[in-house]
Amino acid sequence: MFLRDWVVVFLVLDVKAV
Repeated sequence: MFLRDWVVVFLVLDVKAV
């Protein structure tokens, strides 16, 4: 399970979205 990786990806996408 790469839940941590998914969390990091979501955080990066959220930051880039803003």
